[in-house]
Amino acid sequence: MIASVVGAIYVIIRKFSELSAINIETLSIAKSEQERIEKIKNEMIIQRIKELRSRVGKLLFNILKPFGKKIIEFFGNLIKKFKETERKYKKAAENLSKEETVVKIKSLISEAGNFVKNASYDLAEKYYLEALSLDFKNIDVYEGLAWLYVGKKQYKEAREALEFILKLNPNHPSAYYGLAEVSKREDKINEAVEFAKKAVELEPSNPKYLDFLIEMCIMAGRADLAKSALEQLKLVNPENQKIGEFEARIRELKEK
Repeated sequence: MIASVVGAIYVIIRKFSELSAINIETLSIAKSEQERIEKIKNEMIIQRIKELRSRVGKLLFNILKPFGKKIIEFFGNLIKKFKETERKYKKAAENLSKEETVVKIKSLISEAGNFVKNASYDLAEKYYLEALSLDFKNIDVYEGLAWLYVGKKQYKEAREALEFILKLNPNHPSAYYGLAEVSKREDKINEAVEFAKKAVELEPSNPKYLDFLIEMCIMAGRADLAKSALEQLKLVNPENQKIGEFEARIRELKEK
C-alpha cells in the first residue's frame, strides 16, 4: 500500500516535471507567442502542484489509514509544506535531466546538512523539502529530515520519518540506529537496545553502531550482551579508545 502511494506521488510529480521540461525557445514561433506559451506552461505546472496536494491527501487518507494516524499526520504535514514549491514554479521552471536532478538533490541535501550543523533547522527543512519534491522516494532526504527533527527535539516527527524509511527499505541499518537514538532520548533504553541490535545485525562491522549498542546495554544493565558487543568492537576497531572504559563499566555492572 505504501508503495502504491509513493508510486502515485511519483506519477503526479513526473507529470508536471514533464511540463517543466518543455523548452519554449526551441519552437519556431514569434517571441510574443513564446512568452504566452511559457506563461501557460508555468500556470499548468502550478496547477499540477495543487493537484498533487489534493490527490495525495486523499490517497493518504484512504490507503494509509490502516497504518495508523501518525503516518497520515506525518505525510499530511509534508503535503502542506509543498505549498512552498508553488512560488518556485511561478518562475520559469527548470529543465533538468535525470542526471542533473540527481546532482541537484545531492546539492540540496548537502546544503541542508550544513544548515543542520549550524542549527538553522527551518532553512534546512526547506532544502530537504525541495529535494523531496524532486524525488519523493529519496531515503537520504527522509533520513536528513529525521536527524533535523532530532536536533529540534521533535522526536515524534523524527520517529515517523525513520519508520517510513523502513517501509521503503526494511533493511536500512542507519534507520534502526536513528530509532535507537530517538528511543534513548525518550528514555526508552530497552527499546533503544533492540533497535541498536538490529542496526548491528544489518551492519556488524560498523563501530558507531557497536559503540552505541554497548552504551545502551550498560545503561539497561545487560552485561552479557554488552560484553558480546564489546568483543565484536575489538575485532572491527581495536584502536577504539573507549574499549578500556567499556571493559571497566561492564565489570562493575557484573559485580552489582
